Amino acid sequence: MVNIFALVLVTSMAINTSDTLNSSTLNVSSDEIESCFMTYIVRKPTTPYIINSIFGCIVNAILGIVGTFLNVLVVAVFWKTPKLRKKVTYFVIMLLSCIDMCVTIIVHPSHLINSIAEITRTSKCTYKMVYQTSAIILSGMSYFTFFVMNLERYLSICRPFFHMRNVTKERCLILCICLWLICLGTGIAPIFGVDIQPFVAALAVLVLGGTFFIYLSIYKVAKKGRNSRLRSSSRTGQDGFSITLEETTSTLESRDSTRPKTRVSFVHDLQLAKMYVVVLFSTILLNLPNALVLVLFSGRIETVDNIVQVKIWTLTLVAMNSTFNSLIFFWANDRLRTEGWRLCKNFFRF
Repeated sequence: MVNIFALVLVTSMAINTSDTLNSSTLNVSSDEIESCFMTYIVRKPTTPYIINSIFGCIVNAILGIVGTFLNVLVVAVFWKTPKLRKKVTYFVIMLLSCIDMCVTIIVHPSHLINSIAEITRTSKCTYKMVYQTSAIILSGMSYFTFFVMNLERYLSICRPFFHMRNVTKERCLILCICLWLICLGTGIAPIFGVDIQPFVAALAVLVLGGTFFIYLSIYKVAKKGRNSRLRSSSRTGQDGFSITLEETTSTLESRDSTRPKTRVSFVHDLQLAKMYVVVLFSTILLNLPNALVLVLFSGRIETVDNIVQVKIWTLTLVAMNSTFNSLIFFWANDRLRTEGWRLCKNFFRF
């Protein structure tokens, strides 16, 4: 996914500049910017930078509050609704909301602390490193969890028998933990000068290719099921008993590829997949600006210029993805929206 692509770009930029930023005591051409290992901190902010940072703080504060509330609500709905607790799909959604909640609780406040310190000229390398490292690790964990969600949808729709026999909440959690450990390693390794660029690049290509394959397969199954239903309706209207052996085989294959349950269940699976597509496109839009900035302006920052001010907002958009995920869940899923509204009414009633 593009989120992983952004993670690759961040890591690549850190590795490519490790030789020049390997120490916080490096000399730079301007005293406005001070090197902070593989990143930078602003020591003497300009007036436009201060104004821009203030607006950035306001937006990040709002996102932190709203995002935390919405993600907590998703988790609460899952645990308060017995029907949802039994479903693997909603369990993985709950895992994603837990990670996104960590983003809203840690990354947004870290942005506030770092920005306020720069505005008041008390900036420290520690603040920036905590902000940058937590953003990389938690964003990566969020994106990998979303990939697990896509994988679960693929198995549910395209491999229903395998999904029923093998896909459980425990196994999804184990897979997520393994991927989270990879994110932890990719976030920490560059700090020690470890060259992990080939590994991260290969992993990003694998995830991007896997996501493309997942949605292509789901689209083919949905199209096949639709065509089968249309042919069945046409045959019933003409002659309900005139079904050839070839048509019968095609219909059975279509039923096997959908799910050995009811048509309502299959439609619900497709609706969830469509919701994931919306999440995917929002992820692309929110991460694309940061990816472009990292590609076009990968050089070392030495002065407070327009690029430094733009990065305030591109990084904010990356973290904003954790709030948008929960918004999309409630907007596109009737079950979550209904249960969430009911839970809010019961809570605020007392």
